[in-house]
Amino acid sequence: MKYSLFLGLSFVFFSCQDELNNFSLDETNTASIKMSAPNFISADSVSTRTILTPTDNGTAFSWKVGDVVAVYSSSKGMTNFYIDNESISEDGISADFNGSGFKLLENSTYYAFYPYSSSIQSLDKTAIPVSYLGQNMKSNGDFSSLGDFDYMYAKGITNNNGTVALSFQHLGCVVEYKLKVPKSSQYTQVRFELKSNAEKMLLHDGVVNITDETPYISLVNETVSDSIMTVKLNEYGNGIKVEKDSLLTVYMMMPPQDLSEDEINIRLVDSDENWYTAAVKGKNMRAGYTYHYDVNDETGGFTGSGTGLPDDELTAKLISTYTESSSMSYEGMILDGTILYTSGNFGVRAIDYSNENAPTLIKGQSLQKLTNNRTDMYARSIAIKDDYLYVPLRQSSGGSTENEMPETRMFFESYQGSYNDWAGANGISSNDYVNAFFKSLHISSINLNQNIKQAYVYKAVYQNGYYINTINIQAADGSSTVLFRETFATEEEALTALKSEYRNNYGDYCKVDWSALPKNGNIFRNFVFYTLAEFDSYQHSGYAEISSAEVPCPNRGNYSLRMETNGNSSTNAARLTHNIPSVTDEGYLSFWSRLDHASSDVEIPLISLSGDTKLSLVFSSASNSEYNIALKTANNIATGKSGFKLAEWYNFKIQISEGNVRLWYREKEASNWFSEVVLTNSGTITFNELQTGIVTSGSNAIIYFDDYYYDKSNIDDVAYVNGKLAILNKNTLEVSKIYNLDLKAIDAKIYENRLVLTCFYGFNVYDISDPESPKLTYTYRTDSYKESQDCEFFTRNGRVYVLICNYMLGYTIADVTDVNNVEIMYVNDFSNLICNGVDVSGKAYSFDVSIDYPYAYLTISTNRNYINTESDIRGIVTIDLSDFNNPSPHFSLVPSDDVTTVTGGDPRPTHIAKSNDYLIINNADKGLLVFLIGNNGWPVYTGAVTVSGKPCINNIYVPYDGIMFVNDNNHGGSARNIYLFKGF
Repeated sequence: MKYSLFLGLSFVFFSCQDELNNFSLDETNTASIKMSAPNFISADSVSTRTILTPTDNGTAFSWKVGDVVAVYSSSKGMTNFYIDNESISEDGISADFNGSGFKLLENSTYYAFYPYSSSIQSLDKTAIPVSYLGQNMKSNGDFSSLGDFDYMYAKGITNNNGTVALSFQHLGCVVEYKLKVPKSSQYTQVRFELKSNAEKMLLHDGVVNITDETPYISLVNETVSDSIMTVKLNEYGNGIKVEKDSLLTVYMMMPPQDLSEDEINIRLVDSDENWYTAAVKGKNMRAGYTYHYDVNDETGGFTGSGTGLPDDELTAKLISTYTESSSMSYEGMILDGTILYTSGNFGVRAIDYSNENAPTLIKGQSLQKLTNNRTDMYARSIAIKDDYLYVPLRQSSGGSTENEMPETRMFFESYQGSYNDWAGANGISSNDYVNAFFKSLHISSINLNQNIKQAYVYKAVYQNGYYINTINIQAADGSSTVLFRETFATEEEALTALKSEYRNNYGDYCKVDWSALPKNGNIFRNFVFYTLAEFDSYQHSGYAEISSAEVPCPNRGNYSLRMETNGNSSTNAARLTHNIPSVTDEGYLSFWSRLDHASSDVEIPLISLSGDTKLSLVFSSASNSEYNIALKTANNIATGKSGFKLAEWYNFKIQISEGNVRLWYREKEASNWFSEVVLTNSGTITFNELQTGIVTSGSNAIIYFDDYYYDKSNIDDVAYVNGKLAILNKNTLEVSKIYNLDLKAIDAKIYENRLVLTCFYGFNVYDISDPESPKLTYTYRTDSYKESQDCEFFTRNGRVYVLICNYMLGYTIADVTDVNNVEIMYVNDFSNLICNGVDVSGKAYSFDVSIDYPYAYLTISTNRNYINTESDIRGIVTIDLSDFNNPSPHFSLVPSDDVTTVTGGDPRPTHIAKSNDYLIINNADKGLLVFLIGNNGWPVYTGAVTVSGKPCINNIYVPYDGIMFVNDNNHGGSARNIYLFKGF
């Protein structure tokens, strides 16, 4: 608050320097400004005004640390003045600033406005927004909370020395209530209700032209229903406790308005929504005055009472609606100053809200620029740090469906043993897993005189919408027999149906022990146990071997191939081969590789013709920390790049075309490809096999190999197109980098130098100490399909955590305090999830989360297959984060009559935001659903806020309490807007 102030200030800019007209750069002088503000005059007394404390005679303000004043030049420039500990006097009445850097021009007009807000302040001094919604009083008689609503203006002309005197005038008035409470209780709000004139309204917000001769608040976006003004009593969120017959003193700021002919209700409400009313006569409320209302025995006291809040105040007031195109489908939003950045099926937009009543488009960036010219994606969310925006993108296909993929894609998941020779057809004891599973095996329908080529054993494997159980035995000559194959709608049904004996119609028979195998597609090749590999042959010699390792590349899955040598030999070689149709001088390869150690040159065979290797990648000259790469064919070798780091993953791309071979590489973030290695005059290359393996004469070589892709066309058109992370300069919206993902990217959240990117099958963690070049430090991948949707950070006991919603499979909590040492702390898969006596496990899902520690508030909705059943629940589930292992979920549900009937997309709610003590969730065509957080931390449903037109409300974003942005997407109504609300 203000009383009197003498300033010499350094400026903190609101806008770019070319807008600072009439503020000149001067390294030796200071801006000399004298600021003063009058006390409020008591409308009920002519006594001398007081100075520092509110009394019946008037109300006085003093400046406080943190106050900010906006100063406008007569043209379009604006800067602001901050009051800090060094500048303010002990009593707050005056301050002495010694800043430097700018001075005011002589004989120039300046305007000032208080309080300055960087988030919504208008550069237009003729339309500065003001609002009286969201007033809170922290304790009985608290006066300090009014400062944010004491709007003031001033005008002055500098003298020949560049000094100006700014005498502030109040735009509003103070209302003081002294209420003798009728009972001991926790009181939560006081309401000023206009009841006698149905055609009249209370002014809640508007705009001010401070260049007017006598500035005043102009009406904006009011309706006749706005007849209530509220002050919340939020001491620690629990209301204010007052004993019976004690005095409760409450202050409220209001705009000037003549209510002298109107009847007013003063309504006092407690935490149980019991209310007490007193009827009073209105007053002609003028700017700069204090008005008093006493409710006690002498004035008649409270005469009405009841429970529930009739004709409640419009909780959220629509300030503006931004519309650009009917084809827009909005997703993420982030506010930076007065600029709202938003993402969706259009790419990214920057929208100027400096005039919140009329937002305007500044610039946009197309979806094609974010996706390297793809049109089958959309920008799912958006985050910001310093000068950079981070935009996750995903393919528009649903669930695990992919629009594009390579002809061949091998992930090498869940290997559980090493590659050994098969001893013969009559014994299956050379592999412990085979022995453990097959208790007996009799095959008569195919010839097993040769080695068994492979055996497929699927245990509840999810493929193409079904869970599969099967045993399929294949001989080396290609003949096979299926002992059984069954499909089921759910994993539980598949597991329940497993039996210990199987016999087909051809006389084949086996006894098995399913408990010896995990749930998954177990594939025995030469009776070597692994899962989901697609190789057709395995050969090895010397001391080379290939096994499974839980050392995944940064792309997909949790396993890779480990290729190594354990001794010296001139013939250390191990190869895996996968058959493809024969092709000549055409094709692209993509794979991940990591060299950990090599004592001599190491080759990775890549393609072959009937067992004859035609192309290899060579690692050479390995030092303690680096190595080189080269390409090798039967006719030629091309020494390539140096400086590759040991124990680091690299992604490689190879093109085979008309006698030339080209190689590109990139680091683990999978951004743009680095410069190529070209092997010319390689001769005609015909191949019909993909290979991988290790060939070396050295010992103790260790290579990891993962995610091997092949396609005859450009691999970039079909691989790493499921998702992307685009990094943009926020000022120009030009794309700085694109990180390519083979997973659909969903949400990006930032806490300090941590960026968490969620995606289907897991999430990534990046170090963004360098905001333009995030470094991938950690990947988490699930063994089977699991969606990671929206996430949120929280802190506990000095550590930083992130909670990630996993759709129908609950949520995951990870410790991300150290981005290089991330730890999964807790996974809750929503099994045994009981709501109102109904098991909704596998039926309910969570999409978004808001956290106010120790409580996490997750949206809860139903899978569309269970709409209008007893499992159809909509609302919020509250999780107690103080004990990860005992989340104690509590459901706060919405009445079925209030739930949207829109079924397109994911059934709502899918988004949640918190403002003050309210939680708001989206409700498609029916707008917003509002919950009040109770004293126990549990939300209580309070009702709906409708949005006019034909909306399909999607995301909700609250940059700070009392301000809320809401947008539409394309699943439901025809509106495609961004709505700005104030309230809550």
